[in-house]
Amino acid sequence: MFDSNNSTVETPKGSVSELPLAHPNLSFDLVTDLEGLHALEPAWRTLENNTPQSFAYFQTYDWCAAWLSVFGAQQENDTKPQARIFTASERGEPVLIWPLMVEQGPMGLSTLTWLSWPHGQYGNVMAEPGERADAAIAACWGHIKRLPRIDTIELPDIPASSALARVLFNEEDSADPANLSSIMDLGRFDTVQDYVDTWSKSARRSRGRRHRKLATHGELECSVVEGGTPAYRSAVAEALKMKDAWLANTGKVSRALSMPGNEAFLSGLPVSPGQAGRALAGVLSLDDKPVSIEIGFERGGDYVSYLGAFDWELRGYSPGKIEMDLMLRWAIENNLNSYDLLGNASSYKDDWSNIEVPLLSHVVAQSVLGVARTELWVKRLRPALKNTLEVLPDEKRRMLVSAIGAKSNGSVAIK
Repeated sequence: MFDSNNSTVETPKGSVSELPLAHPNLSFDLVTDLEGLHALEPAWRTLENNTPQSFAYFQTYDWCAAWLSVFGAQQENDTKPQARIFTASERGEPVLIWPLMVEQGPMGLSTLTWLSWPHGQYGNVMAEPGERADAAIAACWGHIKRLPRIDTIELPDIPASSALARVLFNEEDSADPANLSSIMDLGRFDTVQDYVDTWSKSARRSRGRRHRKLATHGELECSVVEGGTPAYRSAVAEALKMKDAWLANTGKVSRALSMPGNEAFLSGLPVSPGQAGRALAGVLSLDDKPVSIEIGFERGGDYVSYLGAFDWELRGYSPGKIEMDLMLRWAIENNLNSYDLLGNASSYKDDWSNIEVPLLSHVVAQSVLGVARTELWVKRLRPALKNTLEVLPDEKRRMLVSAIGAKSNGSVAIK
């Protein structure tokens, strides 16, 4: 424990500097393995139940524990990502959990980033709202920057509306709103008809025509199944197969989807009580055969559309768009607050959202190698490569991906 009341700080091996960061009444701890994460469950659950904040599903206990158990290091000398989970408490009461991890890269580069990245899509903390949490975030950030043997701290996709953004970017002017999250605010609709009434005439015609065209081939049915059930696990497996086919045919790349263990990870996400959240799968079937599947998560009335996939052979019928429309209707009928399409704004998301939230990125170089990585890769080469791949036609993109050594499932790490 490094107690901010003391004039000297008792520092766990390999955690923070011995220089104290004084803040009255707050104590900070650092967890570095799965066993320690499991020990945090009661405090984590308490914070979840007291924290109805948006954009925090990827910082819930269930998500982080499931991810670390599949993708994280299980022993000290493991080359997989190592947990660095910071906690703050006041007289034993949990105030903050900040889930991070260390990744080892080329030339021994160590990067501190969000626990579960790149699977997690929002960077955030689990913290109670209010001034005490803001103070804990500010003090904890000081400890984080003093972690030894870190070349780069890279914290992407922090929602601009979050307490973390307010505190972190208040002190250091490095906010870069390079990304936007597309969200449908469902609070504007009392009924599904209110939602339909916002469509333009052309949208009404195209969506109706799309649905009727696919329905000529059989009976369409959309169902929503919860995590922890055989139906959900089956939906996850089928969705990943569909997504692999889409990646292979379009030449798109995904670091997250190329990592072994995705089915075990996603299918193992449960439905938990309170504010912990629940995993869901929306399944559009044609004569009982899935033709489009959406894996999503709901917490506190906010729904995240995490992974969408469709039968590639039926792409001309746009089953994915039909499924999205039906899931939006389901969300309204179930009195949810929002339908979140996450970051990386695109033209198709404009049709399914009515608000945007800027996502900020924070990168801090901690060494000479970190400066080189930040200036060359993070700021220049990586964005240029992503932009190049994005604008290329599918055939040329497939050729380029093949030339640089990607597998058919998109194993080039661009993110």
